[in-house]
Amino acid sequence: MNPKSIFNDIQKKLKENAANATNAPSAPRAENIFKPTKAGTMTVRLLWLTPPEGMKRDFPMINAYVHRFYDPNAVGRKYNKVTCTTSQYMDGENATGFRNCCICEAVSKFYKDSAGSPSAKELYNTFHRACEGYVPVYVVTGPEDLQGKVKILQYGKQFKDFFNRKIFGLTSKNDAEPIDPDEIIGLDAFMYYDEDKDEIVTTGYDLIISTTIENITINGKKTPMPKYTLDFSRKPKTIDEIEGIDLNSKSGIKYFKGINDEIGFDRNFLIYSTPEEREEFLKTYIDKDIEKSKMSKNIDALLNDSSDEEE
Repeated sequence: MNPKSIFNDIQKKLKENAANATNAPSAPRAENIFKPTKAGTMTVRLLWLTPPEGMKRDFPMINAYVHRFYDPNAVGRKYNKVTCTTSQYMDGENATGFRNCCICEAVSKFYKDSAGSPSAKELYNTFHRACEGYVPVYVVTGPEDLQGKVKILQYGKQFKDFFNRKIFGLTSKNDAEPIDPDEIIGLDAFMYYDEDKDEIVTTGYDLIISTTIENITINGKKTPMPKYTLDFSRKPKTIDEIEGIDLNSKSGIKYFKGINDEIGFDRNFLIYSTPEEREEFLKTYIDKDIEKSKMSKNIDALLNDSSDEEE
């Protein structure tokens, strides 16, 4: 893989999707994933890892949209979810993506009726798509149990929009102004393997994540929720070693190429739900006869989930 040769294509694809926009794998090991939930500041270097043989992923991160339902009476897994076709690596956030998702089609009707119907609003709040993003990182500074290790950063819509803006130069509908081209970090946001030079590009800009905790009211209860301030470092930094391995050596290149398999990045998070799976989800959970008690429990569970949601 040569990121330099496909980075411009990614930018083009993102901007085409934006221009046209309308308003199950094995379980991953928990120790490989983290989401900042405690107050403090940490810095990480984003890693662009080559997908395993037989898997295709053009984007360095996995930006997925999912439809979820929490079933407290289910045996085994309580959360059921399917990936939406508006996921960045599928049809994208354009008209095609929305039209190809039967759940989005149903939820859009709930949204239109939500102003005059509390039940429609409840259905919309439960089933509209939620953003789930994942990107491999090397933790430069941070909590003791994370610092100096390679992990998978889990994030929501705020991070996704920030990455699109600062890395790809793509603004969201909430941005007041277009981004200055000089502010775009581009490929320098990543550590990656340069196939042409047969070397790891170790110099780049670190992502700075500052987390504060705010109490917000959910269903009349005060709930602590993380709030993030994101930025990239002002100056580039070189990281020549990860976990005691020299990245400038042949063994370092071999190690870097093996990180994806080691942490299960693509294997666990590059998920393509089928149209049949989305239809089954629609039939099972978004039914006009769904029990009110079951829905209420689900609302409480989802609202207390810290994942970002897409309006």
